[in-house]
Amino acid sequence: MAATIFMSTGESSGDLHGAKLAAALIRQRPDCRVVGMGGCAMREAGVEIIIDNAEMGVVGLWEVVAHGAAIWRAYRRMKAWLIRHRPEVVVLIDYPEFHFQIARLAKRLGLRVVYYIAPQIWAWRSGRLRTLARLADQMIVILPFERVLYQSVGVPCEFVGHPLLDDITTAPERSTIRARWGLSPVQPVVGLFPGSRRAEVQRHLPLMLAAAERLHRDRPEITFVLGRAPSIPGEDIERALGGTVVPVTVRRGESSAVLAAADAVMVASGTITLQAALLRTPMVIIYKVAPLTWLVARWLVRVPFAGLPNLIAGEAVVPELLQHQATPDAIAGLLAQWLADPGQLELIRKRLAGVRDRVGEPGGSVRAATVILRCVDQWAAPASEAA
Repeated sequence: MAATIFMSTGESSGDLHGAKLAAALIRQRPDCRVVGMGGCAMREAGVEIIIDNAEMGVVGLWEVVAHGAAIWRAYRRMKAWLIRHRPEVVVLIDYPEFHFQIARLAKRLGLRVVYYIAPQIWAWRSGRLRTLARLADQMIVILPFERVLYQSVGVPCEFVGHPLLDDITTAPERSTIRARWGLSPVQPVVGLFPGSRRAEVQRHLPLMLAAAERLHRDRPEITFVLGRAPSIPGEDIERALGGTVVPVTVRRGESSAVLAAADAVMVASGTITLQAALLRTPMVIIYKVAPLTWLVARWLVRVPFAGLPNLIAGEAVVPELLQHQATPDAIAGLLAQWLADPGQLELIRKRLAGVRDRVGEPGGSVRAATVILRCVDQWAAPASEAA
């Protein structure tokens, strides 16, 4: 009998990773049914979306409370579906606060759990390592140092490489993108990536636009291109752009192309920073959260960096401007300095090349699908033998 695989993602980046995983599952096992919570990317990949994750992409203590009703509705609908349909495996992708509860529910129902793209337990709340050891039947991780952590507490764990590597191998050349978009092959291009959650965009985009205004004042030849995540409504961006004098071109769902075309970018901390690193695009990482969230994070977080490129490299290969440090003058100052000195940009690109060497090889989504299907077959075997 064909397997039913339940897959859950809670935000835009998870939706993209889930889509690649679902496509790989369906290619390897065309008769399998993939159902779950996700967004447009997973739907296009062939997933039967029973819960849209549009309202789930929140971060921070206050933000989660404010979206509590939507999160609770998603939990109840997911619980009802799992009880009724009892899939062969529940695949949870990142989004730990919600997915830990789903994992507990699945275990109570006697369902098998695969956790793909593990929470950053090495960054904060390391006690979750043993929690996952109780809840997950199989871990699939995308950063090489994570495998040792999970194996240390007896969780079966496979390192498959970061799924973003597949995008990088097919990324267009800078000259190709600039020609397609009608951009100068020699004048500077600066990218803006305010985030994939609405709250992130509300905090970061005005800050980035203010930095762009400072750059534009001194160097009006700079072209600004904003990478809009598919999860962000166009009216949110248009509203913010209506208050700036700087011409900004918006590209929806074309993050790789914007990164390839840009000389440098200002970017909210998140998965996009690793995508920029893999394309060797110099970046200024910024991040702002609610004051309460910031105070709690300073107490709990145990790593020296916020950005994935710096965490993977173990050093500050690109600058981070967090909370009160993230000001228009600070962002514009760094970018202006780089754009005035191509040698600095090249030095940063060389440092970012070292990050690329640490995250494995392309094909991570295919390898993850292989692990999941192998687990499904192994877990089904005892029941078949008993019958």
